[in-house]
Amino acid sequence: MENIKLELIDEKYRQYVFELLSRLEEHSKESYEHSLDVAEKSLALAFALGIDGDDLRRLYVASLLHDVGKLFIESDLLHKQNATDEEREMIRFGHIQGTKQILEDVFDDEIVKIAFNHHERLDGSGYPDHFRARKLDVLDRILQVADVTSALIMSRSYKDALAAEQVIEILDKLVKSGELDKKCVAEIERIFLIPLSGKKQPIL
Repeated sequence: MENIKLELIDEKYRQYVFELLSRLEEHSKESYEHSLDVAEKSLALAFALGIDGDDLRRLYVASLLHDVGKLFIESDLLHKQNATDEEREMIRFGHIQGTKQILEDVFDDEIVKIAFNHHERLDGSGYPDHFRARKLDVLDRILQVADVTSALIMSRSYKDALAAEQVIEILDKLVKSGELDKKCVAEIERIFLIPLSGKKQPIL
């Protein structure tokens, strides 16, 4: 866990954060690595968008722990290649509710909210509450974009990694359909994806 930014985690939360991440690493190394990657991407996005102070610290902790509810899902099911629709639903909704259950006993309401909303979408097509744009602030939107980007560009036991060009294409479609925040997507493409794609940086 040497890549974790200790200075961005309030001292009162540090022990819990490290304990939960250690448990997640043991339970699902893929989920653990994804969580660290999402936190890195969220942090870079936040810096680019001028987020600082308590908002930055809350976002960082929420990003690290957004998938910790997967501790409630059997490891074999998490890594199953041909999961049934019923099993996929169990993973989708089970890990969201599990994350909330774990975090709400320790962490402040804003951290819980950001983590809980990471599968919501601006057009109301996300889950679990089908919130629309007006209920999703910039911290929610950052984590949503970081999570989708990480999920697409990292390989998992049940899927191959996509090339940066493919990820850009998918993210652009999600912006056009109204699901993801346009500014957040533009920044994550600029920071992480365009350099990998071989495309020229856009002239701002």
